[in-house]
Amino acid sequence: MGKKKVEKVVLTHGHYDHVSLLPAIKDEFGPEVYAFHSFDGVSHALRDGQTLKLAERWFEVIHTPGHTSDSICLYCEQDAVLFSGDTSLIITTTDVSYQDGFISALERIARKNITAIYPGHGDPINFRVKQSIYASLDNVRKGKIS
Repeated sequence: MGKKKVEKVVLTHGHYDHVSLLPAIKDEFGPEVYAFHSFDGVSHALRDGQTLKLAERWFEVIHTPGHTSDSICLYCEQDAVLFSGDTSLIITTTDVSYQDGFISALERIARKNITAIYPGHGDPINFRVKQSIYASLDNVRKGKIS
């Protein structure tokens, strides 16, 4: 009663397939909009390490430059889940080249207790999550050395 149906929208990055409906959502529900970089329609710019309350949970913002310079993941320690947007966290090849910011973000993510990853596209990842993240980190590091 008295609450908006959609109070907040968090954009994991600014690609068209993630932001194209934002004007319609804003018109219909009038939510606060959060993103790492300000652009038209964004109410609040997020910072790496910031915590944000979504529903009844707290999420840590993790800046993960790689897919885009404004990519973020959202980590909920209480539920041990990570919403990754389009950030690649399962990297099965060493034929990759990521900037240092992504590598340090992936190192931070690897240290977290994560039992499920919810990507922006595709099914949730909830099997061997920790091992997969460490394998990805190893592949990214090997790719950087080559």
